[in-house]
Amino acid sequence: MPETRAPRPARPSLLPGVHVRCGDPDHARDVGTCVYYPHRVRVLGDGACFAMSLEAAALGSLTIGWLTYHTDVRIETGDLGQYQVNIPTSDPILTYCGNRQILASPGTAAIDRPDEPTGFTGWARPAPMLALKIPRRSLEHELEQLLDRPVERLVDFRLDMDVSTGRGAQWWSMVRSLATHLDDPDSLIRQPLVAAPFSRGVMTGLLMAAVHQYREDLVSHVAAVGPATVRRAQKFIEANADKPLTVADIARRRRRRAGAAAGVPAIAEHVAHPVSAPGPAAARALGSPAGRPLGDYGR
Repeated sequence: MPETRAPRPARPSLLPGVHVRCGDPDHARDVGTCVYYPHRVRVLGDGACFAMSLEAAALGSLTIGWLTYHTDVRIETGDLGQYQVNIPTSDPILTYCGNRQILASPGTAAIDRPDEPTGFTGWARPAPMLALKIPRRSLEHELEQLLDRPVERLVDFRLDMDVSTGRGAQWWSMVRSLATHLDDPDSLIRQPLVAAPFSRGVMTGLLMAAVHQYREDLVSHVAAVGPATVRRAQKFIEANADKPLTVADIARRRRRRAGAAAGVPAIAEHVAHPVSAPGPAAARALGSPAGRPLGDYGR
């Protein structure tokens, strides 16, 4: 009888991405709408110099990218429906969300709520801005896992977040390292199994570093963590080295053992190791109307 071989498992698809530059405001609007949100583009500077560059990719459930305009613009959106973090790398960008307004800068991130109109004005000089889109349900689910209880209200982040010192700077360093090579098709982080835990780490880090109404509840879990607790967490990680563990997974393990969540974030700080792997692929140039999924471009 002929030998019967089991079919090979399907290879996970590479995570989608885009890499584009366009000189028409309408085209730029369509691209931005596809990748991020519906919005309006108002050219405030020299229209002859207008150009928009975008390098973006999926990171698990997140969308992370570098956005650049080459002349002064004003971008206006309605309610986003998602959380959004923007961090300029050069000149300040005037940012508003609802009736709040700040100057986002290389040391100050802007965190937009999902339920209020937003906008920003800037780019007297072309320089990239990190633009991170976080689905509302993903972030709030991660918070529920950390708190071990339902979250009934959206996370009311303070609009400005210090990313120049402390935990904010550490979080920004991690995100920047993930976004370093978004157009590299050989990036390890482009693999879905690698990207998924990193996307959750980005959300957990943001919840720990930014100011919001749940922060005290999270910080209250960072009680003293003794060596025995850390050793148990390390053993759990080593025993599950083949799984993409996250802070929430370690938290659930500790709660099952101790019946409480105290100290979980601190455990994570002892045992988590940053990995310098950048993001997913770039597609070719965009030349299609808005509304197509991110992965459709470049096909």
